[in-house]
Amino acid sequence: MVNIMMRQYSKIALLGLLLGLLTLSLTGEAQIDSLRSEMMRGNTSGMESYIGSLSKAKRRTLTNRTLLTEIAIAHYDLSEASAQLRGIESLRASDDQQRTVEELTRRLRAAERTSAGLVRMQLYAHRTGSEEGLLTDLSRETPSVGQISRCTFVSADGRERWQVVSDTLGHDHLVVTGRLGDGSWDSESAREVEILGLEGGRIAFPYLLADGETISFAYSGPESLGGYDLFVSRYDREGGRLLVPQQLSAPYNTMASDLLLLRDEERGVDWLLTDRGTSAPEILALYALSHHTERQDEVTKELSWLLGDSILQSGIALPPPVQGAENRRPEEIREPLFWIGEIPVYDRSSVTGREAQHFLEQYIRKQEGLSGLRMRLDSLRKRYETDRSVKGEILTLERQEEALRAELFDLRNKVIRLERKAK
Repeated sequence: MVNIMMRQYSKIALLGLLLGLLTLSLTGEAQIDSLRSEMMRGNTSGMESYIGSLSKAKRRTLTNRTLLTEIAIAHYDLSEASAQLRGIESLRASDDQQRTVEELTRRLRAAERTSAGLVRMQLYAHRTGSEEGLLTDLSRETPSVGQISRCTFVSADGRERWQVVSDTLGHDHLVVTGRLGDGSWDSESAREVEILGLEGGRIAFPYLLADGETISFAYSGPESLGGYDLFVSRYDREGGRLLVPQQLSAPYNTMASDLLLLRDEERGVDWLLTDRGTSAPEILALYALSHHTERQDEVTKELSWLLGDSILQSGIALPPPVQGAENRRPEEIREPLFWIGEIPVYDRSSVTGREAQHFLEQYIRKQEGLSGLRMRLDSLRKRYETDRSVKGEILTLERQEEALRAELFDLRNKVIRLERKAK
């Protein structure tokens, strides 16, 4: 009887030991997953402390060599990353090893691409919050760029919609739709946009610039460095496709998920939405960056994450939408026609050159004509709900509106070029 009880106790003890080892293993895996998540958002200190606590023998395992390679890529120490990758290749061949080598090689190539063409820039402002809250802040800061969300973009004039649509394999595609004269979306005109050079993967935050051709979007797939990366392309409207997208360099792209780059031409500000440097995966950061950049040849540790002082100069005041607006009564505030760098343009007195003043006068006249045309269009669109006979007039005015917008864009660029040349 005693022997039977001892055997039972031995089995229980052995079972407890095995459960303890399993729990320890799961805890270790969960710890590494948590540290890797932090590292992808910019905090490598936790992972470095973990690796530093291991013996030399343990650092040579496939799992820990992989972590060492990821740390090197996070710091843009590409020579160290290559050395660690060679160490992984020297291990006993296995399917896991082969998959690891292929994945790390892909990310190392992406790091090499994004480390080319580095720039030093100025940081105006930085804030963190939820995706919804930061997008609300962004729409308030840039009311003229259109409506932006993770899966949908509607142009500023409300006439075109870009959507992210997933297929049965989980791959994302872009679909563009036009708006009818009655305000509804023309589903029959919806067309899928081919993206040359990118296959599979996920897409987020499509954004068409004011020229109607340049498009920015976030992409996560075989070509990305980590999470989502920012890509820019040109839209070939006739062919219904995007030309081969260009992956932006660091510090716009990092191992973090870099989601949206919105260019505010009037204020000379780039708005960057990302999860780098945040405290939790559900928290995002919104940076306001200056257009003014300088070439940066040296890759620094801070480069890839918090946009630290080595790559940015912080504490620069964000250009206000209206100069001196804080000192005026609401009825006295004038919105500028546009901005030349950080200088608002209101009328002839805002520019110095005679030729620039000539083009600005044309701009003002056409802007007034566009305002009157849009008032007429709004009236006709409301009338269209009960009187379909005005459809032809609406379409004619919409074509005139598009032509006027193109003329205004050209005139504004002429004024800007002339003023910059004069300085």
